[in-house]
Amino acid sequence: MATGSSSASSFTRRRMNDEQCDTPHILCHCGLRATLQTSWTESNPGRHFFSCPKYRVSFCYINTGCGFFLWHDPELSERSKTIINELKIINKKLKLEINELKKGTSYGGAGEYNDVLDDGNNNHVIM
Repeated sequence: MATGSSSASSFTRRRMNDEQCDTPHILCHCGLRATLQTSWTESNPGRHFFSCPKYRVSFCYINTGCGFFLWHDPELSERSKTIINELKIINKKLKLEINELKKGTSYGGAGEYNDVLDDGNNNHVIM
């Protein structure tokens, strides 16, 4: 993340108020409270870090605010990184499958494999 080789989907910003936050109050170089974020890069999946609240990543550019960056979590073991990255891939495939099923385009098209359920009143409901 600090190298500038991230994309818009490589981190998650966590917004919390003071009552919910059990993390330390860390100030960036701007004097603002650093934001706790989650890295989703392949090399640091799920690892939390603090950054300047002005930190932004967009499709075309990276604006790092004052450049403040501090890892909150320790580095993951290689085994943990592998497992998390494999789970990310499985999760993405399942989401794609769900979207296809919602569209009715999987398995040959809409209606071909619809389930028919009885609602208890001898009415058949097509799912």
